[in-house]
Amino acid sequence: MSHHQKAFCHVCGNEETEEKKHTGGFCPGCLLKVGAVLLIVMVIVSYVAWFGLI
Repeated sequence: MSHHQKAFCHVCGNEETEEKKHTGGFCPGCLLKVGAVLLIVMVIVSYVAWFGLI
C-alpha cells in the first residue's frame, strides 16, 4: 500500500494507525465482532444441516 493511501475499516470506518493495524480490512474490535457473527452463523447452519430442517 502506498504511503498516500489511507486504510479504513470495512465495518466502522476507523482509519488504520501504527498501534492498531487492520487485518483483512477490519480493525481489531470489528474483527472480533465479525468472527463472533460468523461463528454463530456456522453453528446455526450446521444445526440445520444436521437435522435436515432445510
